[in-house]
Amino acid sequence: VRILLYSKVKETIQKEMMYQFLCIVMLSALVNAEILSTNVETFSTSYAVYYSYMSPGRNNVPLSFYQDNDILLRLAPRYEFACPAREHNTLVLNTLINNQWQNEERPQGFPFFPNEFTSIIVTPQASAYRIFARAADTTFTYDFSYRHGHDPSEVTRVTAESVDSACPPVLPYKPYALSIGYHIPIYSIGTEVHVSATAPSTGDMAIDIILGIPEDKEDLPVALKVKLYFNHSPSIMLLSDANGVLVGERILCNPISPDSSFVFNIKLQDDGYKLTVDGNYFATFSHIIPLPTTPGPATVWVTGATTLDLY
Repeated sequence: VRILLYSKVKETIQKEMMYQFLCIVMLSALVNAEILSTNVETFSTSYAVYYSYMSPGRNNVPLSFYQDNDILLRLAPRYEFACPAREHNTLVLNTLINNQWQNEERPQGFPFFPNEFTSIIVTPQASAYRIFARAADTTFTYDFSYRHGHDPSEVTRVTAESVDSACPPVLPYKPYALSIGYHIPIYSIGTEVHVSATAPSTGDMAIDIILGIPEDKEDLPVALKVKLYFNHSPSIMLLSDANGVLVGERILCNPISPDSSFVFNIKLQDDGYKLTVDGNYFATFSHIIPLPTTPGPATVWVTGATTLDLY
């Protein structure tokens, strides 16, 4: 009996040691399912960042604003963090300066809902990053003050990633979308938007014009949606999105090569949106969604660019 009991205890200890070993290995090399990244040439209070995903339930899905190697803002919704799990449904905000993490802020009220579409919009203000999040009809707002004399004009790169920090590991989870937005206070006839970008080597891009402020991204129709396909059947699709209903679709040849730099210009005219690529006329897309009688704000969102400058 003693021998059998000893064998059973030994087997249990060995399994526990193996479990802990696997956890340690995973913590030392966290699994990045995917990283979405855009290098920004300029960044200011006119910009915004939109990050959306289907809440994973067991992953860490951080959004980071870099200045070279420093991180001016790390926004990390931790659905389940570390192994064995020591944190559940915790939002952690921090900065990394000279390879040293600073004081964490852990605000309450972030909408942690498993398997729900979650969106985060970060808009730089005069003295803080304003964080707005939404999931399952629940919203969250928090201001994260600029630290150590840094401001958003120093941001050089924005990344969103999915890190599997649960144990045992779960299937990789992919971030849904990372977009950089440019806010136009008054969008009226004659307004021009220049999208200076580098196309991805793989994947696609999108340019959306929404008539409203950044926080309204999910509530307003997309007046103009430009979808750029580079790899399979290279083409550019023009359309409008009227509350989830795609209308006015046009498909044209794509003159832009993967991994190449280009300037896409959009000019608002009475008869529609005049589009040029590198100074050459490309197309005019008619107004399917009417412009407001009184000119108001608009936001241009760009998704999928490797490098980006909006002006």
